[in-house]
Amino acid sequence: MYLEGPADLVVEVISDTSVTRDRADKFYEYQESGVREYLIIDSRPGKQRVDYYGLDENGSYQPIVADEKGRFQSRVIRGFWFHSEWLFQEKEPDALMLLGEIRGLSSAEIESIQRLLGRESPNA
Repeated sequence: MYLEGPADLVVEVISDTSVTRDRADKFYEYQESGVREYLIIDSRPGKQRVDYYGLDENGSYQPIVADEKGRFQSRVIRGFWFHSEWLFQEKEPDALMLLGEIRGLSSAEIESIQRLLGRESPNA
């Protein structure tokens, strides 16, 4: 098995040494290559932001904006969405809780899974 063609989604995390490359050069490289979604995460202090782009029918990137609930919805990964706040919390969020939320599980269902895995709930 092998992969052919561009990635469906590229996630770029900016560092002080790659700002121009990530925001300008790679933006156009990915657009021209046909990468369908490009997510740029800037977590540098004082500059925290998320920019999310999707290719339009002309092959140009257009911003993907958060919905009324503050969620960014992927157009290429069915059922995948995220809140940008998750990326910038002081305390790292529990990945299982986030995945459960994305999948639409209740808190009780997530806690049951945590018990099955022998993990203590972060809310306990």
